[in-house]
Amino acid sequence: MKGPFIINVEGPIFTNKAELILTTQAGDREILPIQATDFLKYRFTGKAKVQQDNAKPGDGILQVKSGDVIKVQYGYGIFKTSVSYKAE
Repeated sequence: MKGPFIINVEGPIFTNKAELILTTQAGDREILPIQATDFLKYRFTGKAKVQQDNAKPGDGILQVKSGDVIKVQYGYGIFKTSVSYKAE
């Protein structure tokens, strides 16, 4: 996986901070702020820096290995949602 990992979210995000939590099977964990692209339609986008390397949680770069699964979480409480993406 090369270049930025661009994430688009559509739906209400019921929390004070519009952010995503990104985790990998290899142990990386990054918090990614997201920006509203259409606030009235609840559309947000974020761009994570990605590199193929060993996990370094909290460094602002999502380290992945080929075949690693990236989990994206957002929301709060009963509105918490997550999706997974397999890195190539």
